Amino acid sequence: IEEAKNRFVSEYEKFHKGQVQEEILLSERIGTLMGTVVNVILQTDIKKIHEMAADVKRISKIMKECQEFGLLLNERQKLFGMDVVPYEQLNTLIKKFEPYQTLWITASDWLNWQEIWMENPLVSFDANQIENMTDDMYKAISRCVKEFQENPNKYIMKISDEIITLLDDDLLKTKHLIQEVIVLWVEVQKQWMYLELIFASEDINRQLPVESRKFNTVERYLERIMGNARDCPYLEELQKLIRGPQTEVQRLMLEAVMTIEIHAKDVLYKLIQERLIDINEFEWISQLRYYWVNNKDLKIRAINAEFPYEYEYLGNNGRLVITPLTDRCYLTLISALHLKFGGALTGPAGTGKTETTKDLAKVFAIQCVVFNCSDQLNFQSMGKFFKGLARFLFEEVELTLKQSCAIFITMNPGYAGRTELPDNLKVLFRPVAMMIPNYALIAEISLFSYGFVDAANLARKITTIF
Repeated sequence: IEEAKNRFVSEYEKFHKGQVQEEILLSERIGTLMGTVVNVILQTDIKKIHEMAADVKRISKIMKECQEFGLLLNERQKLFGMDVVPYEQLNTLIKKFEPYQTLWITASDWLNWQEIWMENPLVSFDANQIENMTDDMYKAISRCVKEFQENPNKYIMKISDEIITLLDDDLLKTKHLIQEVIVLWVEVQKQWMYLELIFASEDINRQLPVESRKFNTVERYLERIMGNARDCPYLEELQKLIRGPQTEVQRLMLEAVMTIEIHAKDVLYKLIQERLIDINEFEWISQLRYYWVNNKDLKIRAINAEFPYEYEYLGNNGRLVITPLTDRCYLTLISALHLKFGGALTGPAGTGKTETTKDLAKVFAIQCVVFNCSDQLNFQSMGKFFKGLARFLFEEVELTLKQSCAIFITMNPGYAGRTELPDNLKVLFRPVAMMIPNYALIAEISLFSYGFVDAANLARKITTIF
């Protein structure tokens, strides 16, 4: 009996030691699998589909072996009276790996079967079998898309070779700075994705509480940065771009974009201040809006009026600074157009009558022809203006109606020698009274679009002096 006890103790220690070593070996294999899975997640080269499909099958087989080995170790732990380790880390890893495995294998199978279907006689295939296989692959990819979309608040930056090539070709001076940020960003992502799999385990969190709290803090900052990078382009960055070395054409384009974006920002701020929640609120429908209808037509809407976008390229022109006065003039003229009337803008010199009309034409993407009603204007010149605008007989020439045309008159009756419109013409044009604009606001937006940071103070000083 004593000899049996000694032998039992000896065998127990030997098997216990082997159990501990195998647990360590399994933990090391799980750690290796984590790095392998991260590489699979970061892989985006579509040319390596078949190679990646073989890799994920091999990795899946190793995971299954590790899972079965973990269950065996759990049974032994019960026999030895040890605490049962559930290996949650491995289970979490398998769960995260499944959609990528499905994605690569399905893509590889699809390419293989597509080649077989396209290169062999059609009569040699079963149509029902092909349909079933196609449906199964479609469902598998749909599940992958859904699983990837439901990953909350986590964004992965895709750095493709095309981006680096474009940087080499077009942004030689900027390339070095951007590459430094990108390399650092990708490196941080790799470390974060690797550590995320580790700290997803509750056992690790209990064993390393301080490190776990630090990781959670860093993860919150990283998620916020990635979300901002995805969702928040900044107006200040556009302003910095204007101050950089740009060609004349680029600078003119950026100034126009800045002017439009500033107005959009002001409109958005006003809507937020008014706490609007309904799309039928007047503050919203009174804004000039663009709608892409039925994936084929671009419509311009304001209040109850709707017009088609004319798609006429007008060149790289600047845009008028939009003020509350300009907005009201736009709404009045658009309402007149909706009722098939023209517009008659009156007011002192320098109030923006002609420029507002020209900028409204840019909103509609249609050409605006400006001419002066002087004494030298004869019937031949008038004929050139009318052609292509309306349908009527002029000098025995039939002209075709074009509904997008509109006639606007800008007048300053206060000038000496000027006359007002006769009554029979007044009824055909919607009168618009233009007052003195807010020069300080115009100067501020103009200076901001030119790249000045402290535009408000500069605008106030300029309008006071000049």
